Amino acid sequence: MAVTGDTQLGPTKQELISEIAQRALISSSTLLASARDVSVFASKGNSQISFPKNTTLFSAENRASAAAATIQDVDFSKDTMDLDQRMIIAWLVDSDDEIESRLDVQRELIDRAAREHARDVDAKLVAEMEASAITTTTAGSPSQDVVPEMRRVLLRNKANPNNLWFAVSPEDEEALLKIDPFVGADKYGSAVIPSGVLGTLYGVKVLMTPELSSGQYFMYESEGIAVGFQRRPQFDEDNRPEYGPGAKIQVLGQKYGVQALQLGVPGGFKADGTTALGAAESALIVKDNNV
Repeated sequence: MAVTGDTQLGPTKQELISEIAQRALISSSTLLASARDVSVFASKGNSQISFPKNTTLFSAENRASAAAATIQDVDFSKDTMDLDQRMIIAWLVDSDDEIESRLDVQRELIDRAAREHARDVDAKLVAEMEASAITTTTAGSPSQDVVPEMRRVLLRNKANPNNLWFAVSPEDEEALLKIDPFVGADKYGSAVIPSGVLGTLYGVKVLMTPELSSGQYFMYESEGIAVGFQRRPQFDEDNRPEYGPGAKIQVLGQKYGVQALQLGVPGGFKADGTTALGAAESALIVKDNNV
């Protein structure tokens, strides 16, 4: 009689654990859902993903009768994401020690590894936005002065008002909770707290992540920051019987990239509304004037 056992089911275990880890990554990451996901373009064989960027500024003219219109130049450039984050976590548990534990040690370690990968993604997104954002003119904690300024800068740069996010640290969340429009659902805020979103402030969805330091916060449109996974969390293991019968070395790894978009686009302005963007500044990310 044929019996289905570990030999037949072993390959499916790795796929199942990888799926569990991917779900844990999504649920544990605060910022991932607010970024543009370009993983569909991170196919095998690519080391980069390029994003076309229109750098043309047309000028409307009043054409005279029987006169030809001025032929205006059209030019495109690109933002490029390197798929250079080869993140991996490996662990090995002595099976003679594991058997003494009341915990499901392997499941616990897989969950912890997935959560650390999620923290790493958030940290990389924060670092990319910090390097590429427009700086506000107003300093200090989130307030009724700086938050509308950030929103104004993004809207002036043609951001989609329905797709804006505001990310704050735990310390600045405390300051945020003292802003009346945020806590007053009958005014400009919202008392509804969907998954990962604290609510809204002036129509902007608010997120809190411990990867931000006190006094560090961002307002951005999803099209301003992208993340692309060439390999989502993938699990693998191999026997290591020298550490006890049934001992295994286990690995959870992922490969991805992050990139700020719309860098230095013509027609984009800094916080003063008149100075053109620098080549490394995104038109769709604004940061505090503190860090």
